[in-house]
Amino acid sequence: MITYVIEGGQPLKGEYLVSGSRSTACKLLIASLLTPEPVIIKNIPHTQEVEATADSLQFLGAKINWTSPEEIQVECKKLNGCAISVEALKKCPANFLFWGSLIGRLHKAAVPDPTDNKINQHPVDRHLHAAIKLGIKVKKTKGFFQASGQTQGKAVQFKKHTQMGTENLILMSVLGNGKVIINNAAEEPEVDNLINMLNSMGALIERTGPRKIEIQGVKKLSGTSVEVIGDRKEAVAVACAAAATRGEVLIKGFQTTHITKALAKFKQAGIQYKVSDEGLLVWAYEQNPFNPLEIESRPHPEFSTIWIPYFTTLCTQANGESTLHDTIYPNRFGFVDLLVKMGAEIHPHDPDLPDPESAYAFNIKNRDPSLKQAVKIFGPAPLVGTKLNSENLKDKEVLIFAALAAKGTSEIQGIEDFNKDLPFLVKKLKSLGAKIEQKNPS
Repeated sequence: MITYVIEGGQPLKGEYLVSGSRSTACKLLIASLLTPEPVIIKNIPHTQEVEATADSLQFLGAKINWTSPEEIQVECKKLNGCAISVEALKKCPANFLFWGSLIGRLHKAAVPDPTDNKINQHPVDRHLHAAIKLGIKVKKTKGFFQASGQTQGKAVQFKKHTQMGTENLILMSVLGNGKVIINNAAEEPEVDNLINMLNSMGALIERTGPRKIEIQGVKKLSGTSVEVIGDRKEAVAVACAAAATRGEVLIKGFQTTHITKALAKFKQAGIQYKVSDEGLLVWAYEQNPFNPLEIESRPHPEFSTIWIPYFTTLCTQANGESTLHDTIYPNRFGFVDLLVKMGAEIHPHDPDLPDPESAYAFNIKNRDPSLKQAVKIFGPAPLVGTKLNSENLKDKEVLIFAALAAKGTSEIQGIEDFNKDLPFLVKKLKSLGAKIEQKNPS
């Protein structure tokens, strides 16, 4: 079993270039299926998820050419299938978006039910109900959602926030009939990256109001060249690590407007930062204590669920009681037991809410009862390096950042399935002074 050995307590200092968003890259790859013409995607991270999506495109008949380490060309002249495998979905949950893209291109699709295969606990019932309302015939056969038909112009409204549901409807409607109106549509910048790509291909998609998207179907889409936006999750993770290690890092390659709510929390915590044309400069000094925080994740433009793990680690170093509450994902705090093992004082709990079902973006009644949606953190609690196993952890990289903030040596195992992505992150962190080494099994 591969082990990463991390010597913590070293202030991170220097410049850090954020990679392209890995989840967005997969979505843009899937969107390239909507045209037979070549599509060039730039600033694309060469990660496990991206490879899984590219492999699925090749399986469907696409030609894939990596023209550089961060640029890929996709050409889907002729498709020889309309189904995605369970394994492809396990490697990259975003591959459920093939459902919308295949409906758009071929008017038929078969994609595994991610909840059946325990890939994630995000419900896809909203995708299905909206597609049916738009005229798509849907049935479930042997664990696969099979769909046929072409979207017809209608207005639909999501009862709850769903980013992937919004993206699936966009993908299946761009080549549909008439005008589709999506109410309560997601506003994440990753959705806009997808919309901008499709519009550059000839689609007619417009945000016409708050949480409202209108899609006028067109006959065909052309090829294009598009750039993946910088990863706002990675940017915030590095910013939190810079503060927690009492370092100073200039973070480049992303739009600071995508993390305004995170910056507001940095200000509340007493963490110093400066936004400029170069990027985001974050620094913290040993003599300046952090203030405790109260954080609740909500759909964009509010505080994002993807930042919760890094702020949880940061709050272990704050003076006093912090509270973090995630309303988007049912198992966001799966890592806290390992932080407790490192010395953190964290108490998971469920907040007392008058109407939990409406408060959460997922179906709370279907959640594993052992899971909790919030934590109380009592700090400062010095983190101490120890042996950690991340085998069943979703946010594996959070342990890397926690180990950097800890005193002493940490050994992290069980990270093999993340290993293709990790060397890129480790290389960049080492350029900031992080002491990280990979120890292969003897």
